[in-house]
Amino acid sequence: MVEVLQGREMPDAKFWDEKDQVYKTVLAVDFTPELRKIKTVCKYCARSVIFVQGNKKEDSKPFFRRAPGVYHVEGCSYGQKKTLKDELREVGTLEGLLYGVKPPLTVQRRKGASNQEGEKSPSEERPRSMEKQPRQQVLNKDKPHQRNLFGVDDLFHELKDIRSQEPALMKKLYERIIGNVYYPYKEYSLLLDHFRTGKLRKYFYTAGIFKAKQEYDMIKDKGYILLYGKGNELIKLRLHPAELKVMTQLKRFRYKVVIKEKKRTEFIGVLVQLRQIIKEEGVTYIDLELYDFSINHYMNS
Repeated sequence: MVEVLQGREMPDAKFWDEKDQVYKTVLAVDFTPELRKIKTVCKYCARSVIFVQGNKKEDSKPFFRRAPGVYHVEGCSYGQKKTLKDELREVGTLEGLLYGVKPPLTVQRRKGASNQEGEKSPSEERPRSMEKQPRQQVLNKDKPHQRNLFGVDDLFHELKDIRSQEPALMKKLYERIIGNVYYPYKEYSLLLDHFRTGKLRKYFYTAGIFKAKQEYDMIKDKGYILLYGKGNELIKLRLHPAELKVMTQLKRFRYKVVIKEKKRTEFIGVLVQLRQIIKEEGVTYIDLELYDFSINHYMNS
């Protein structure tokens, strides 16, 4: 098995439960002193990880990272993710860094399933000699290069990584991500403007307040939830789960927030696609197809 050096902070990990004799997932923010005595591993490749408290002065939440001298296995979801520090070391500069959004996994699966039976993929049509000699990508530091965000967890991690850069570079990177692939909960009006001017991407990220206590019937009866921004009460987002799996995740999420954590609201980020924009009784509703959502494990919102 090939090991990879790259890696990034993880909001959750797995630990071995002696009582039930199974591995259980635990969030870093819920990690207790008792659990710190037990070995924790990456939830994807089972390599050893350690708990890190985080920097309270920077509002950084706890996280897990790979143990010293231990590396993620090739193909591991956390091992594949590079930090900006990794990017800078490989390319030599972050000045030309651009951001893109990888199509949601559900969309990628649909595209894969739509291929006609018997149709060969490009990789199958290649001569074996080419497969044995894969091309190495050489990054040119003088040309823009793209960094794709695969999900909401990727987005929040990237924002945290950007925040740790020097002020001048931090400002440039924020300008390339906010209003291009991500619309914060204070920027719903910008989202509308980009739709009207044709600048809105097919898939993008946004965030907001999910009123879990108040809207208990939305998921079950109406099939969507409302997401609220800040600074403009006349714009609201309606999130329609793209598949049954997402709907189920929303129900479990709401139960956890209200019943277990005894909270009324939660801040979440979402990966979405635009459905339509309509106006009802003076309020503009942005209907979105919801593919992925997550809370910000890395820093306070």
